[in-house]
Amino acid sequence: MEKTIKISEVSASNELSKSCSKEGELVIPGAILDCSWGWGMTNVNFYEVIKRTEKFVTLQKIGKIKFSSPEAGGWYGYCTADSSINIGKPFRKKIDKNGHVKFHDIRSYASYWNGSPLSFNDLD
Repeated sequence: MEKTIKISEVSASNELSKSCSKEGELVIPGAILDCSWGWGMTNVNFYEVIKRTEKFVTLQKIGKIKFSSPEAGGWYGYCTADSSINIGKPFRKKIDKNGHVKFHDIRSYASYWNGSPLSFNDLD
């Protein structure tokens, strides 16, 4: 199944980014967070914000759409979030004043995703 990015969605996300003074203000229900991690390879996870309080956020891990050239064989390229795919159950995490969420199991942080495609590399 082929999916495309709607330019209007990316533009709306970028406009919201310009109107908020702090990244933490962008982390509201419906916002998408991204988390890139890995050593020899670059993994990218996306999370949708379901609920937000001052100190905690409820997240739902969501899918991604990968864009890769035939030469890359799907091993590397760019990806975007796909909120039509839920992975696992929603979970609660602590959020810092800058809107970052720490994931201890992968030693990385998730932060507000501005809608731009992110690079991934599944080769290790």
